[in-house]
Amino acid sequence: MSLLGDRTTIEDGYWTFYWVATYSPANEYSVTTASVFTCSINCCLDNMLSKIKLLGCDTCENTFTYEDYVKTKALKDSLANAATCGDTEYIEDTLDILTRLCNRARCKTCN
Repeated sequence: MSLLGDRTTIEDGYWTFYWVATYSPANEYSVTTASVFTCSINCCLDNMLSKIKLLGCDTCENTFTYEDYVKTKALKDSLANAATCGDTEYIEDTLDILTRLCNRARCKTCN
């Protein structure tokens, strides 16, 4: 049974899931797990990677520097460590930065 409401996708963010398994009327097992979802950011990174400005291409439009890509990738990768530590403030701040970077890059998302 899903309690995600009318959602058909899960937005980028830090999500906590509470699972309950009942295997007889008197026995129940429950666990809480948390995950960072970065589907839109992953899509943005793929977009950025495909548009890195190549040397000698001074007239290319809508390109990104290698440094832009590395910064975005490093921030995205740091989310996994923050999730392991449960550092929700860092996750929220970093997701906000990544969202702004992707919005500025006008990346299409996978949502």
